[in-house]
This record gives sequence, C-alpha cells and structure tokens, in this order.
Amino acid sequence: MLVTGGSGFIGSHVLRAMAEPGDCAVNFDIRQPQSALRVRLGGTIHVLEVMRIFGLRRLVYFFTIGTLTACEYELIDARHPVMTATDGPGVGFYAASKAASEVFCWSCRQSFGTDFITIRPSAVYGVDQQVSNFIKPMVENAVRGVPSHFATGGPLPRDYTHILDITQLTLGALDIPAAEVRDRIF
Repeated sequence: MLVTGGSGFIGSHVLRAMAEPGDCAVNFDIRQPQSALRVRLGGTIHVLEVMRIFGLRRLVYFFTIGTLTACEYELIDARHPVMTATDGPGVGFYAASKAASEVFCWSCRQSFGTDFITIRPSAVYGVDQQVSNFIKPMVENAVRGVPSHFATGGPLPRDYTHILDITQLTLGALDIPAAEVRDRIF
C-alpha cells in the first residue's frame, strides 16, 4: 500500500495500523510548502494515472471539511455543497486544490472506472496531534485539572472525530469489496 502524506497526523496513524497485522505500507510525503498546491493537485492526478496504468484497486482520498462553503445546514454530511452560486470552496488555494482533486477522482471513475472513496473528516484529534483544534487543549487542561479559556468566544459547533476512528474507517474503506460500496463520500 502507498500512503501519501504518511508523515502527517492521519497518515502516520494509518501507517502504524497497517503495520500491526503485517501489511506492507510505504510512506510518500512531500514537505516543500512552496510546491504544495502543485504537489497536492498534481500529485492526486499522478496517483490516479498510476492507478489506471497499473490496475491498482482503490484510492482512499482525504478531503477536508475546510474545503466546504459556509455551513448551509447541520449536521454537515456528504451532500453539503463545496460550491454554490454565491460561495466557493472554504479556505483559499488549499481548499481549491482539495476540491479539484476530488473532482479528478470522480472524472477518473467516470472515464476509467477508477475505484475511490473520499473521507471528509472533521476536527480530528488524538495522540500525536500537532495542531490545536480546541479539543486538544480542553483534554490536556482537563487532565491537569485546570479550566480552558478560548479568546474567540461564541458558539463553535464541531464534529470531533478521534484519530483511531479515522484510522479504522480508512482501513475499512480499503477492505470493503467494490460490489458492496454504495457511497463514495464519507
């Protein structure tokens, strides 16, 4: 198995989980910020092309909830729009490259039958987390017995997802037989 982004928070957990039963997994990661856009979109296109050429079974693609438009409704699900007539993908060029990459997954499915599943996690947290998404300091402060205070205030609805749940979802997405896949986005 090839794991792109295996040095990241989610990818590193997926690599460890794949190694436990003895599966062979290879980490492929690019750590050059100046080429992130080119690598993210171009890299997805290259992976899809390699899958087509070599007849590889399935791509599990990670989208980000930060790519979605402003919240149209809650609970956000796979039908939530990425773009509307008045609003584009969420957070800048990063969001645009993730949205474009998912569109290429669909295009390759329609043109070549490429098998893919997209996972759109929200606010992933857990061991080894580097970036704070509010739950990290809340848990750390609770363990220390001190209150948590956030400067932004106001309501901040989130659907927090533990990293081990995302890891298990990824492994399940890899293992489900193609004939049993009903939806492509989770």
